[in-house]
Amino acid sequence: MKPSVLSGLLQRQSEQGQRTFTKQLEADRVRSLAFDTSKQISSIHKGGVTWLDLERSENRYLLAGSADCSVAVYDVAQPTQGDKEDTGPGDCGSVLKITSSNPDCHRYSVSSVAWYPVDTGLFVTGSFDHQVKVWDANLGQAACSFTFPDRVFGVAMSSAAATHCLIAVVGGDPHVKLCDPATGGFTHSLVGHREPVWAVSWSLDCEYHLVTGGCDGQVRMWDVRTYHCLQVFDEQITQKPKAKPSRPDSASNRKRAKAEQAKKAEATAHDGRVTGILPTPDGLHWLTAGTDNRLRLWDTQHNYHLLVHYPQTFNSSMKARQLAVAGEGDVIFHPSGGIIQCLHRLTGQKLGTLRGHLDTVNCCCYNSYQQELYSGANDCNILVWAAPAPLEVVEGLDTKDDQDAWSD
Repeated sequence: MKPSVLSGLLQRQSEQGQRTFTKQLEADRVRSLAFDTSKQISSIHKGGVTWLDLERSENRYLLAGSADCSVAVYDVAQPTQGDKEDTGPGDCGSVLKITSSNPDCHRYSVSSVAWYPVDTGLFVTGSFDHQVKVWDANLGQAACSFTFPDRVFGVAMSSAAATHCLIAVVGGDPHVKLCDPATGGFTHSLVGHREPVWAVSWSLDCEYHLVTGGCDGQVRMWDVRTYHCLQVFDEQITQKPKAKPSRPDSASNRKRAKAEQAKKAEATAHDGRVTGILPTPDGLHWLTAGTDNRLRLWDTQHNYHLLVHYPQTFNSSMKARQLAVAGEGDVIFHPSGGIIQCLHRLTGQKLGTLRGHLDTVNCCCYNSYQQELYSGANDCNILVWAAPAPLEVVEGLDTKDDQDAWSD
């Protein structure tokens, strides 16, 4: 037994020691993730898998969108009972399929999917056919739809919302749209980006705060109550902003304040297109990725750049890419070409590389309940990554079925 594990067992007598020990075990499992040969997701998609979302009420149903217009829901907790010759005992099949035979199916690539945070009866999809659709998961039918002037790159719903159920939509139009499925109409637009917007995410701390990233290299935080931009993330600001002394109201001071405001509005978070935005589970940081081959970490409270260097984060994507974080948020999963990089959030250290896909990886989604990672790629597959089974369990397996039938 490893000394670290032994000391952890001894420290479990205290409540603090119990939390530390549990966290350490989870971190060790996350760092040992590898391709899971005992569990496979039977993908129905004939095009690349573009986005994944796992509902948080049961951590069981995985929602997937594809470039072939299809949408599917997979049960990752209960393997499909093999009634087909090509279905193995560890295969997780689809419990809902929306394909081109469905009259409500999208006409072009599904770019983003999102579960309704409250329950699994509703989910949202966005597509390059300029449509956002709200689906009844029980019937497999579209309950309502929204039409936009350009392609849709991302949709998001707030898991922290208690007073609204707004859908944030970003796409080829620089204006961020907010839709209300309760009324079936648009509420308002957020104006500030100068180029198409690819990435969108709601804050975990405030249900009214929304963060978006565009092809202009900007990352903006909005307050949807006032329609105004609260903050433009600036890669040059690397320390907590200091409080400025109040100045007397004069023409020169007003002119100076206006110039400072204009300079802030031009600030950029990346020197390329922003392809991903994600808050860490603890709510302390924001993660952003861009085509400048940079992954950046930001302080949530003051939105300044923390200067953590993540090595070799290659990114030449022409659309949004889905990042993921594990456990307490200490491990980042970053799709980079045909591999997935595992990076430490606070140090930037490269912890490992996950290889298994045959084409570009588009999306990652982490299941904290089962401590598994799911990834989708242009090879049409959804792969499962999990920690290896303990050696004691492997050695204790019954081997009677492996014996030759003709042996004495």
